[in-house]
Amino acid sequence: VGVIGPLGAHKGSNRLVKLADYCASHEPDLSFFVYGITDRDKDLKERENVTVLGEYLENTFQDMLFRYGADAFFFPSTIPETFSYRLSEALDQQLPVIAFDIGAIGERLRESNLGYLLPIESADTYYRIATTIRSAVDTMNERGKSVRTRKSSFNSYYAPSEAALRKGRLATA
Repeated sequence: VGVIGPLGAHKGSNRLVKLADYCASHEPDLSFFVYGITDRDKDLKERENVTVLGEYLENTFQDMLFRYGADAFFFPSTIPETFSYRLSEALDQQLPVIAFDIGAIGERLRESNLGYLLPIESADTYYRIATTIRSAVDTMNERGKSVRTRKSSFNSYYAPSEAALRKGRLATA
């Protein structure tokens, strides 16, 4: 499951930590790839089901996504946004996006037919979040629509070093 950063507390980084803990016990085959940085990188890196990929340049997101994959995207924020460029990046992939029904993210997901909207009241109900993510991932895998099953049409000019991955930062080659 892809999570696009940067994420601070106001964008749901604490929620992601708690969701990762819940999934480790109840949905052990769900893992999260954080495309970007968070204010909780150290905590997230301690979890076996989370990989923090670190900062990336706007023009390298596609290559990162094809390298690491995603079956769906999760937006843990519960604050209203006016647009969200990160949501545009996720929707461009034609993969499901799980988010809370608030602000422009809720509006745009309703229009996209790719959204799995959670009521804002369920923001701390990790069972509900996890089962919604599971449903979205299972649906996409049944249809063979995972990013991992699609061939990239992009040149692979982006290859992070192993040292950069260990540090949680990606570097362009």
